[in-house]
Order: sequence, then structure tokens, then C-alpha cells
Amino acid sequence: NKNKNMKEINNEKVLKEIEKSPLLSAGFKWFVRYNTGITNPYHNLNHTLRLMQLILEYLESDSEKKENVNKEKILLLALFHDFGHSAGKFGDKVNVEIAIGNLKNFLYTQGGIVSLYDIEALEDTTYPYSSAETKTIEGKVLRNFDCLQWIFSDFITQCVYGLRGEGAKGSARDYMEFVTTTLIPNLSIPFAISLAEEYKEEFCETCIILEKYEVQSI
Repeated sequence: NKNKNMKEINNEKVLKEIEKSPLLSAGFKWFVRYNTGITNPYHNLNHTLRLMQLILEYLESDSEKKENVNKEKILLLALFHDFGHSAGKFGDKVNVEIAIGNLKNFLYTQGGIVSLYDIEALEDTTYPYSSAETKTIEGKVLRNFDCLQWIFSDFITQCVYGLRGEGAKGSARDYMEFVTTTLIPNLSIPFAISLAEEYKEEFCETCIILEKYEVQSI
């Protein structure tokens, strides 16, 4: 069955989950107050909420071989994974170091519970990926769903033009090739792979149509 639309955004689902947890609520307030990258073209609040939505849906699914992760922990890691992102000014190694530093600072305000939160999992989101294998289970979950931002209904503005606003070069077709040759092959969680299969055809068709309307260099 051919898809008529890309995946729907459900920010309400994420915000309701945040409200259930005092730690996530405090983390979200910290995110809104101190995150210098909250309005970046791509690595912004939208991107963070999309990642959290996908992880929530995965944890609530009946998917077999589901990774055994703590919901509150993985959502907090997702919330901070691009905290303070430089939007192209620095490489991802620096961006991840900034995110880790900010997560540590927040956790110190919550009683110094840093050691309980597998912060090294954020290193697995560093792009280009250093290897196909991730260091932690939490890192595996973060990377898989971080690779799926393109399945959402706002991917043209959020991904194609958002990444371009952070220094990426190329057309919609170039982004399509990046997704199909780089991001999708890095998926290892069956639930994430099934999402990619579900939306890939519609995504590719939209990129090809969009390319016709983009200004081409002479």
C-alpha cells in the first residue's frame, strides 16, 4: 500500500510524557532556558521533540527484541543529545562535548546523579559515525531514531532546508541520496528499519518533485 503522507508530528504525546516525570520536567525547563541552539535551522527544539516521539513510540510498541532501556533515562538523553549545537560552526565532536557538558551541569543540579545516566551514550550520535557498532544500548537507540528525522511531514523545511541553513550543500535529491546510502544503512533496530521502509518511497518521490523547483546553478 502506497503511503499518501509522511509521519504525523505528535508533540503533545512527548510533552505529556515529560509532565509525568519531575526529572524530565526539570530537564525541559533547563533546555528551554539555557539551550543556545533551540532555534537552530535543524538541530533545534523540533528535532529534539521528533527524536523523543520516535523513541516513545518504540518503547510502547510490541516490537520483538526491544532494547531494555529505562524510559526516563533514554528520554533525558534524547532531550540533551544536541543541547547547545553550534549549527555548523563546529564539528560534531565538539557539539557532542557541549551536549555532554550541559547534561552533566543539569544532573549536578539534581543531586549529582551523573553516574546513573550513561552520558557516554551521547557519543554514539557523533557524525560521521566512527563505526557501525555503538558503545551502549542507549547510544544504539539514540542513533537509530536520530537517523529517522526525514520520515516526518515537516522534513522539507526541517531537514532539506534546515540542514542547508547549517552549512550542508546540495539539492533535495542529494539529501535523498544521503538518507538512502548513509542513514538507512546505519539502522539496526527492527522497529526503526520498518519505519524507514514504510516512508522511504513517499520521501524519495517528494524529494524528486521538489528538485524540479529548486534553483539550479549554471
